[in-house]
Amino acid sequence: MVITPLIKTPGKKSYISLRKVSRNTDENSPNYDTEYNRNIINSTRKKREISLKDKNSKISAFRVKIDETDKSIVRLLNQRAVFAVEIGKIKRKLNLPVYTPSREEEVIRNVKSNNSGPLQDDAIQRLYERIIDESRRLEREYFSEDE
Repeated sequence: MVITPLIKTPGKKSYISLRKVSRNTDENSPNYDTEYNRNIINSTRKKREISLKDKNSKISAFRVKIDETDKSIVRLLNQRAVFAVEIGKIKRKLNLPVYTPSREEEVIRNVKSNNSGPLQDDAIQRLYERIIDESRRLEREYFSEDE
């Protein structure tokens, strides 16, 4: 009896199970098949390890890029918030309302027209509605501090 690898892939998981197989072997090298099969199993494991390391390093590289992009987004959102506060100050001096629906519609149209994907326009609209809500909240905060 010699152990040979049997590779099974149920669903998305891959694993190796071993089964005993009767086989005629050369009497001069009775362990030839066993050693050969061990080498195949070890080789497969090493390839899988290398493949996982490659995939993990690629994932890590993209995560670093996402982290850097997130830093830029936060910086830009805060810069936008400063502008909203300044607009709030001007509105206060001119006795204008914080909420200007036509301007918000204009902002949404503008960002959607500049959207090249992969986010869909509806997703961009939802994101900017949230950003505008927070900007409006800051403007109102400024209004209430002046009173």
